Amino acid sequence: MKILLTGHKGFLGKHLHAEIRKESIHHIITVDRDDGQDLCNEKFVFDLPEVDIIFHLAAYNGTKFFYSNPTEVSLNNTLPTINLIKRYSNTKSKFIFASTCEIFNSSTYTLNYKVPTDENVPIMFDNILNPRWSYSLPKALGENLIANSFKNWLILRYFNIYGPNQKDHFLPEFI
Repeated sequence: MKILLTGHKGFLGKHLHAEIRKESIHHIITVDRDDGQDLCNEKFVFDLPEVDIIFHLAAYNGTKFFYSNPTEVSLNNTLPTINLIKRYSNTKSKFIFASTCEIFNSSTYTLNYKVPTDENVPIMFDNILNPRWSYSLPKALGENLIANSFKNWLILRYFNIYGPNQKDHFLPEFI
């Protein structure tokens, strides 16, 4: 099985990469900006090989970046997803997308939905000027595009996962 793993050097990606490598039956193609590979570059993405599964974990994440560089966060979390969809939507690839609980924030604050949320909580963004949404808007858009572009897809909405060697995230910074 051929697997494409984006963001393999990030917090989630490095753990998934290690697990997939244990299964010697899989061929894994890795892409990470730390290797100088740019998923915002459409030509680069269209040169990627055919694969059976896409694990799209690459993201520009970190609460401090949402506020200090919201435009860069938005672009770097939108363009790679769009490019991967354009590249693989007419294939039989399964698309697995790392989304976020951040898409529910406005609903929990404004509409007083209980936390933890369930799948029935509406996704909303109450103030388009809030730089906080620079991360969650591209994730919500990615969910919609993937669900409408692929027959075989899975969306994972992570809720403040944490662990050793994690950087630029709420929990390690808070602790």
